[in-house]
Amino acid sequence: MATCKLCGNDRPLVRSHIIPDSFSRDLKGDADGPPLMISGDPGRYPKRRPGGLYDENLVCDPCERLFGPWDDYGAEFLLRRLARDGQPVIARNGETLAYQYTDVDYERLKLFAVSLLWS
Repeated sequence: MATCKLCGNDRPLVRSHIIPDSFSRDLKGDADGPPLMISGDPGRYPKRRPGGLYDENLVCDPCERLFGPWDDYGAEFLLRRLARDGQPVIARNGETLAYQYTDVDYERLKLFAVSLLWS
């Protein structure tokens, strides 16, 4: 038992993915092995991380489940819709300045981003 960093209750803590599992699965793609985690620290060597990057000292299971809908939406938008649905905003000189998206659930996308930063 330990204190959950989100709800503050003493409960068993679970493995919480730092990078949502849906992103790790997508990164693997057709590769034969798991993604390779590389650090900018010269003393750390690259490691294969089949389960992705996680922390076992953050949250309890009920709190971990709260992140699921936001993780799913973030993965759907960033891994699929971002490349597929953007309408280019073109400058007078013909240069693409940005991409515009319609039907974005800003609230869920914002909560996804905050869920990655809170710990």
